[in-house]
Amino acid sequence: MESKLGSGFLRCHRSFLVNERKIRSVNMPDMMVTLENGDRVPMSRSGRAALKNALKSMEGEAR
Repeated sequence: MESKLGSGFLRCHRSFLVNERKIRSVNMPDMMVTLENGDRVPMSRSGRAALKNALKSMEGEAR
């Protein structure tokens, strides 16, 4: 599924793939991602690293 969706989606946990544009907030200490619709999605340790990299690249694009 991940390869079919292409870029713009992030695996934050083995069981969860999220649309980067729908992320409202990230709570690193609690390892949770909150989406625009209010859903909270857990983050794995490897997903946390991937999310940090994605957020850094999104900040760079916003500048």
